[in-house]
Amino acid sequence: MECLNFLYIEIFFNYLEELIVLIKMICTLIAPITLLVIIILISSGKMNRLLISLAGALLVSFSLLYMDNVQSSTVIGFILGYDYSNLQTILFVLGMMIVITICKKTGVFIYLAFRLVQLMKGNSRYILFALCSFTFLISSLSSNILCIFLIIPLTITICRMLDVNPIPYILSEGMVVNLGGLLFVISSIPNLLISHSITWTFPQYFLDVGFFSLILFVITLTFLAVYNKNKLKKPKIERVKVLLGYDAWLFVENKKKFFISLFMLLITIISVIILPLICNISIDLIALSGGVILLILTMRKEFHDLWKELDLELIFYLFCILFISEAIEFSGVLNFVSGGLELVTAGNELTLSLLLLWISGILSSGIHNAPITKIFIPIVMNLSTPGNERVFFSAVSIGTVLGENLSVMGDNLVLILMVRDYGYDLKFSTFMRLGIIITITQLISSTIFLIMKILNYFIIFGILILILIGILVYYHPKILKMLNKYFPKYFKKFK
Repeated sequence: MECLNFLYIEIFFNYLEELIVLIKMICTLIAPITLLVIIILISSGKMNRLLISLAGALLVSFSLLYMDNVQSSTVIGFILGYDYSNLQTILFVLGMMIVITICKKTGVFIYLAFRLVQLMKGNSRYILFALCSFTFLISSLSSNILCIFLIIPLTITICRMLDVNPIPYILSEGMVVNLGGLLFVISSIPNLLISHSITWTFPQYFLDVGFFSLILFVITLTFLAVYNKNKLKKPKIERVKVLLGYDAWLFVENKKKFFISLFMLLITIISVIILPLICNISIDLIALSGGVILLILTMRKEFHDLWKELDLELIFYLFCILFISEAIEFSGVLNFVSGGLELVTAGNELTLSLLLLWISGILSSGIHNAPITKIFIPIVMNLSTPGNERVFFSAVSIGTVLGENLSVMGDNLVLILMVRDYGYDLKFSTFMRLGIIITITQLISSTIFLIMKILNYFIIFGILILILIGILVYYHPKILKMLNKYFPKYFKKFK
C-alpha cells in the first residue's frame, strides 16, 4: 500500500513538473501574443492605442514577475532598454517635440511656408512642389502627426485664398510626409532605435539611406505632378493678387519669440549633427536641452497651454510598446524567427536584405513602425556581421518608414479625418488607391537601391533602371492609355 502511495506521489510530481514547463512555455508566448492582439485592435480603430498598449504592458509585466520569476529590476530594465536605448529614444522625441511645438506656436513654420508659396506667384504646379517640399522638410525634423497638424490647416488656408480645391495638394502631402522620415538619422523613431543599437552616425546614415530619400522624393513628386496635372485648378488673377499682397507676418504674434524659436531650432539641429562627432554626448541630451532652453526663453507663462499641445500619448504609447518588444526579445521567440529567415535565405545577403525591406514595409502598414523596428533589431543583429549590418538596417529603416502609406491607419487616418472636419470629402479609397501605387513604386526603387549597395557590378545598370522608373512615372498616363488601347480587357479600369 505504501509503495502504491509513493507511486501516486511520484506521478503527481511528474505531472506538476510538466505543468510548470507548460506554464513557462505559455509565459514565453504571452508577450508576442499580446503584441499581436495590440496590432489587431489598433488596426481595427476600435480602441485607443495608449489604452490597449498600457493594458498589454501590464499583462506582460504580470507574466514576467509572477509566472516567469523575473526580478523587478529586470522588468524596469526592459522599460529603459538595453544601455538605456529606449529611454534615450523617448527623451530625444520629447525634446524635439517641445522645440517643434514651440516653433509652431510662434508661427515659424506657417510663416516660412506661406512665404514659400508666395514666391510661386500663384502657379498651381509650383505651389504643389513648394507645399510637398515643405512637408518633406518638416517631417524630417518632427513626427508625421505634428507635420500633418501644421501643414493641413496651412494648405486649406492658402487654397481658400486662391479659391481652389485643396484635396489634390493634401493627397500629395500625405504621400511625401513619410519620406521625410528617411532623410536624417533623427528623422524617425525607427532610425533612432537602430542608431542606439549600432554605431550609425549622422554622416554615415545620410550616405547609407538619407541621400536616397531625396531620389525617392524626386520620383514621387514627378508622379504626383503628372497625376494631378488635370486636377490642379488655375487660380484667378484677382485671388493671386490677394495672396501676394497678404502680409505673412500676420501669422506671427510675437516677432521676438519668432526669431528666438527659429534660432534655437537651427542651433539644436546643427548641434545634433556636429556635437556627437567631436565629443561624447548623446543626441537625446542635446534635443532635450534645446527644448528646455527654448521653453524657458519663450513659454514660461504659457507652459500649461504648451503641455496640452504636446503629444504625450505618443510618449507613453512608445514606452509600453518598446517594453513589450524587449520582453519578446527576452522570451527567445525571436531566435526562432532569425533561424527561419536564415534557413529561407540560406544566409544570402541580398535575399535577406530584400526580405527585410518588404516584410517590414508590409508589417508597418498596420501598426506604428516603432515595435516593428524594435523586433527586427535583435533579428538583424543575430544574422549580420560587422561588414553588412548597416545594409540590413538600411532595409529595415526604409521598409518601416515607407510602409505606412499602404493603409489608412495611424497618421493617415488623422489626416483624412482632419480634412473632413474642414468640410472637404476625402475618401478612404481615394487615399488607399494612390498610396498603394506610390508605396509599391517606392519599394521597387528601394529594391534596386539595395541591390546596387550589395552588388557593385550592378551600380550602372541600377542607375539606368532608376532613371527608367522616373521616365515611366512621368509618362505613366500615356503608357496606361496605350495599354488600354491594345489590352482593354485588363487595363480599362486603370484609365
